[in-house]
Amino acid sequence: MITAHDNTLITLRQQLEAWFDTLRAQGRADRTRETYRSYLLPFIDWCEQRTVRYPAQVTLVLLESWQRYLRAYRKADGQPYGNNGQRERLIALRLWFRWLVQRHHILYNPAEQMVLPKEEKRLPAQILSERETTQVLESLDDQSVLGFRNRVMLEILWSSGIRRMELRQLQRGDIDFERGAVVVNQGKGNKDRVVPVGERALGWLQRYLVNVRPQLAAHYD
Repeated sequence: MITAHDNTLITLRQQLEAWFDTLRAQGRADRTRETYRSYLLPFIDWCEQRTVRYPAQVTLVLLESWQRYLRAYRKADGQPYGNNGQRERLIALRLWFRWLVQRHHILYNPAEQMVLPKEEKRLPAQILSERETTQVLESLDDQSVLGFRNRVMLEILWSSGIRRMELRQLQRGDIDFERGAVVVNQGKGNKDRVVPVGERALGWLQRYLVNVRPQLAAHYD
């Protein structure tokens, strides 16, 4: 952790690394920290080009100029950031500056006064019908060990709506056949929750646990 007798002497870049140390100590995921890093390092580079190197130098006027920069910015493919892309970067900046206020590195948070772009609510580009989903599931070769496993994975994903990483982390003790549910431990936001699962998916899962998993467990953990 970075320490100093005078917080005003600690640069934006150093303060950002100190915030990442705090997030790591809080158990925040590596992916979350790397996402914040990709959002905030360009802001620091942009500030340093304008001889702004310390948190106390950051004002609302400066942040509004950064917002305009984000609106005008073009990615490698020539496309601009959408409203959500801009929001995510500005929210990360706001969270970091809240931490700076809490640690008494600055007296107030100018990022709180920013007016964020409206959130874009988009429908999925394509949603499979029940018939199309069934066709996808039945196209799998469930006569092989790995094919059967893959069929069960898709059945659970389709029935429960849990995320891929949450599926990977499921343990045998997380499955409640009597209540028709699975327990998701440390899911999104590091929160636990109970998710209902349909009877058909549980039937496939039961067959997997009895007939297929023992074959896989003989070779893998």
